[in-house]
Amino acid sequence: MRGVCAHTGLTDRYFYENFADRDALLVAVGEMVRDQTLATILAAVAAHEDESPRDRLRAALEAIVEFVANDPGNAQIFFGDHGGSEALESLRRTVIDSVVDLFVELSRPQLLPGVDETEYRLVLLVGIGGFVETTVAWRSGTLDLTADRMVDTLMGIADRLALTYVSLGS
Repeated sequence: MRGVCAHTGLTDRYFYENFADRDALLVAVGEMVRDQTLATILAAVAAHEDESPRDRLRAALEAIVEFVANDPGNAQIFFGDHGGSEALESLRRTVIDSVVDLFVELSRPQLLPGVDETEYRLVLLVGIGGFVETTVAWRSGTLDLTADRMVDTLMGIADRLALTYVSLGS
């Protein structure tokens, strides 16, 4: 905490008046990034609301990949090592659940007849969790892809995952 205080020019006393401990600070920052991330997704989807679900998904992926590429500090909150912070790990899980809920609601009008919503949620969780892990690998340099190729590849995966659940349109 002394390093944080020194870097920001705050006194230890001021820090502890606002945050109980390191985890409280991490959660506050994480919540800010969560809100920014969800707003980024919603803005990208809203800008393409008259287009197909597939086009809206592509827009969301492009926006998040751009966010990760252009703001690595904030992206580290969800797409990086949490250094054993249970508080950040819990927040990450909550955000993933929120994104699953968001995509269920956004795709509800395009769900194919007879879709088991629990199964569909599981597929979304696999897809979004896989996206998070893929993004971690991309950020670390394990995957040598351009942002465009990353989005194209993720869209191909999304197409295959969605085939039995959603009418994606073209």
